[in-house]
Amino acid sequence: MKGLRQGDPLSPYLFVMAIQVLSRLLDNAADKGLLEYRPFCKSVKLTHWGFADDLLVFLKGSTDSSRVILGIFDRFYKMLGLKLNLAKTELYCGGLTKDVRQEIFHISGFKVGSLPVRYLGVPLVSGRLTDRECRPLIERITARIEGWAHKKLSYAGRLQLIKSVIHSLANLWCAAFILPKKVTRAVERKCRAFLWKGTSRDAKGLCACPSQKVD
Repeated sequence: MKGLRQGDPLSPYLFVMAIQVLSRLLDNAADKGLLEYRPFCKSVKLTHWGFADDLLVFLKGSTDSSRVILGIFDRFYKMLGLKLNLAKTELYCGGLTKDVRQEIFHISGFKVGSLPVRYLGVPLVSGRLTDRECRPLIERITARIEGWAHKKLSYAGRLQLIKSVIHSLANLWCAAFILPKKVTRAVERKCRAFLWKGTSRDAKGLCACPSQKVD
């Protein structure tokens, strides 16, 4: 992959092929008993879950498994030149003693992750989302709108951004969870404020026509 730019048309296909190599390395290590399965993952032989360049690895919380997984990543790097980014890697532990956790963190050098785990920007939870867990969604929408605020956009331009960008962000979350009503109302207020005022702050009383006609 040397000399191939990220924007090259072949780049995504080669990356998928490379990730397949890593997937085989993880599965083979588990089949040979070198990598211990996490509880509840053994019955389905689940060692990892990946999409694009995001990867979740599930393993038993032990120092032996930690050393094996680091060895796999090192072998993958030597084979294909793709190295794990420690700055973007987090470790989540559950049901381990403090001493074991500290030893695993010392061996791996990974950052300590905080729950809930986020995958592709969406929190992984088994129950209903709380308002607090949805805060990153509101923050991302606010950041997008504030990035557009200085541009002199027409109403049609703002509406297009709302439909193509803001609604896409919200739909990603809605595809996995039922958002609290408070959160959906907050998203609607952000969209309304951006459409009529070009800002992320509330635009009460400034709607020029019913929202049904805008849609």
